[in-house]
This record gives sequence, C-alpha cells and structure tokens, in this order.
Amino acid sequence: MQAYFAKVKLRVEHVETLRKELEFEPWANRMGASAKTKMELRARLRDAPDDVRAFLTPRAAGKKLFFTLTEAIIIGRKA
Repeated sequence: MQAYFAKVKLRVEHVETLRKELEFEPWANRMGASAKTKMELRARLRDAPDDVRAFLTPRAAGKKLFFTLTEAIIIGRKA
C-alpha cells in the first residue's frame, strides 16, 4: 500500500490496522448478497484453509455466524 502513496508523491506518516468482528448475516445483507451467495460464503468460511480461518477467525454463536475483517488507516502528506 505504501508504494501507492509513494507513486503519487505522498509521504506515509502513520499506519494503523484495526480488527473488527462482524456478524455475517447483517454484513451480507448490506453487501446485497443473494440467498445463494450467502449460502456459498458460509460454506467457504466453514471450509476455508487454516491460514484463511486464522485471518478471518470465523466463529458461531448459536445460529449466528461471525467473522473478523482487518481494516487499515493510512495517513499520507504531500512531500
């Protein structure tokens, strides 16, 4: 990501990453996912390789499914 900033002549001043747990169903609804797509995504989370599971940390709580997204904040300033 920092290479993109350098390409447009921005100096990276701060980088911060945040992990945010989301409930699957409301998230998928906001994304406009169809019932078929939601079913496929649930299966992909359930059957994901270990490294993907470690990154997304899917978990079930009763009938609800949760996963974690990683977001980044990058502050750049013109050099």
